[in-house]
Amino acid sequence: MLKSWNVVIKDDASLRLNLDGHEHPINVEDQPLYIPLTHVLEGNTMDKVFFHPACESILSKETEVFKVIRKLTAMRLMTAFKLIAPQLIGISRKRSTKNLRTDIVEMLSPLKSSNSNDEKEITTLFNQMLIKLEDENVDKRFIHFNVTKGGRSSLSNEKVYYRTNPVFPFYNEMAKKLSRSDGLPDNQSISIYCHSISKKALRIAVHLFETIIPGVTMPNLYEYEYCRADAARLCSFIGSYGLVVESINTIQNTFRADFDKIGIYTIDTSWIDMMEEIGDLSKQVPIMKYNDQNTAGTTASGNNNINISSIINTPSNNTLLPNQAIVQQNQDNTQNGFKLPTLNPGEQYLGSYEDKIKHGIVHRIQTPAGVKLVLHTYQGNFLSQEMEMQGYQTYAPGQMPGYGQMPGYGQMPYGQQGYNPYYQPNPMVQASSGQYGVGGFNGVSSNISPVNSSVAPVLFE
Repeated sequence: MLKSWNVVIKDDASLRLNLDGHEHPINVEDQPLYIPLTHVLEGNTMDKVFFHPACESILSKETEVFKVIRKLTAMRLMTAFKLIAPQLIGISRKRSTKNLRTDIVEMLSPLKSSNSNDEKEITTLFNQMLIKLEDENVDKRFIHFNVTKGGRSSLSNEKVYYRTNPVFPFYNEMAKKLSRSDGLPDNQSISIYCHSISKKALRIAVHLFETIIPGVTMPNLYEYEYCRADAARLCSFIGSYGLVVESINTIQNTFRADFDKIGIYTIDTSWIDMMEEIGDLSKQVPIMKYNDQNTAGTTASGNNNINISSIINTPSNNTLLPNQAIVQQNQDNTQNGFKLPTLNPGEQYLGSYEDKIKHGIVHRIQTPAGVKLVLHTYQGNFLSQEMEMQGYQTYAPGQMPGYGQMPGYGQMPYGQQGYNPYYQPNPMVQASSGQYGVGGFNGVSSNISPVNSSVAPVLFE
């Protein structure tokens, strides 16, 4: 996954982003990002963040590591696009349209009339593209993936945990400006993002987008639904990303020999099939801070750096066990799409959390006899209930009275009065979840796709 995004894994397991042959650090909250290899976890883990997005809670907001993935994927797609675009113009000049398929002729013909001035204007325009929203009033993002929770599958009517759709703000602005220029001559200057470009060059730029990524005119072609609880946000996001990559790779494969000669190769997606095993893979590494829960918000403006607060906001009136995320009750007796238990007279709902060991949602209910723990499947079916031990107390992540820092672990609270029996793994409890083979790795793609950046900002800090 990381290598396909031009990430270099160093000998010490730290991660660096390769842009145009130069390596740039990938940081979260001013701490370097590492692969959670055993020898690294067993060493000094102070001031290190580990890449383990598969452990994200189904109830969490977007985590800091997931936001890094957003940037890595956007940069990878934008880099590929900016490499392919000028080469397509060159191919159109060299290729005769005789004996070519009609779709290829339609692809190349609008590019043949371009000249060096057009190319300079287009290059200058494309260099305005960004991977992050830096100004609330001006959206220059090349691509953005909207990830939404809940709903029903448009294909199977099963519960959807997350659904992802891309949008293309930069293309949308270009297409809008071009449509408003009808009737103007080709040499008429058009202002876009405070940049002046001729109508002819803008028309070619729009055509390049529609050729390399045909779905920019119908983004729902790249919609991806995911119907399992394990790493649902990540898998939905990767599913949509993979469909966009498929379009980009298709155009390169159409002119494979031309791109091979200059060393521009397709984006590797072979690893996406391994997402089928994400549930098992996620358990091979302990839950990691910045991966399982969102610790703080990020700023929407400024440079390309992630700006994260180090404070973990956990309501003081809720006791957390490992692998938990607190939710609160809505008036419709549901929360985040999960059914809450019916309360008996004299009982009060305290909150809910996800337990990844037992593969379900635990609801905490205050009763006259104490706090009752009710375990449901992700679908809301009752599994078991028991009373919470009194005197249970949480500690700071990775800390336990009488012991030092426990390297490599995220939020690991321990009970002061012995262990909590509820924390023990129960292999008999397995949440049922539908598995669908449409669109790859048990997700559902509601539509099947028909088909190095010169800017090196300091990313992910």
